[in-house]
Amino acid sequence: MKNELTDLIVDVMTVVMPFKDLVTHILLKPNNDNSGVTGIADSKDGSISIGIASKNPVSELEHGACLGSLPYLNNVLTSTNIKASKDLNVELSYGMTSDKKTTALRSILISDKKKLEIFYQATDPFISKLTKRRVVKITDWPIIFEINTSFIKDYSEAVKIQASAPNMGDRGDIFTLAYADGDISLLFGEKGHQLTLTPDVGVELDTDDSKIKQQALFHKAQFQAVCQLLERIKRNKNGDGDAIAMFNEKALRLEFETNDAVYTITLLAKKLLT
Repeated sequence: MKNELTDLIVDVMTVVMPFKDLVTHILLKPNNDNSGVTGIADSKDGSISIGIASKNPVSELEHGACLGSLPYLNNVLTSTNIKASKDLNVELSYGMTSDKKTTALRSILISDKKKLEIFYQATDPFISKLTKRRVVKITDWPIIFEINTSFIKDYSEAVKIQASAPNMGDRGDIFTLAYADGDISLLFGEKGHQLTLTPDVGVELDTDDSKIKQQALFHKAQFQAVCQLLERIKRNKNGDGDAIAMFNEKALRLEFETNDAVYTITLLAKKLLT
């Protein structure tokens, strides 16, 4: 299957699907200079936001697109018959959205002359009120460090050990990410059984405060999903599997690349009731 848009969507799906329980739609838009496509996929509660920027032009996408029913679309594009087809036809249709002002993707028809014909209906972003979502914009990232194979290995081992600890209740799925005195540390557990990981990673400061200290709580499962995603990218030779992490007391942002696009995943820090 050689189609710039569907190839990009397949790539985007590899990044989005680990968060399919929270992220339900993908918004894509061609750049004004036709240099590529940018997009965003975020959760309704704003806890996860995924930024998308294709590396190459996507000539098939003439207008914006709102993609829903993500598990279905993912299964369509990654099905064995679709991937193996040498005679695949992809037809896009566009139409006016419910705001009566915007033209957007209406449907995708994928057909193989011999076996399959699959119709996918895109979502009207105005009916779904997706255009009214407001992602928290954070521009101040004082702590910068790299997440590489060694970091992921150490983190996975720490999670494995901590998983055998007694049930921590509401705090069982969180960990503390902290920076102090030149080191990044991850603390699992609060009272009783605790595990602290201080990975051997280089840290850069983007602040004039050399004595800065930062600390925030994050969902263990969400961060682990990112680590597993990076491992999969490396294993499938779809990128180097490394990420640049930027961190403050409000959020953790991870930037990484695949062969087709540049992605940013922003995880908002978790607030606990005391």
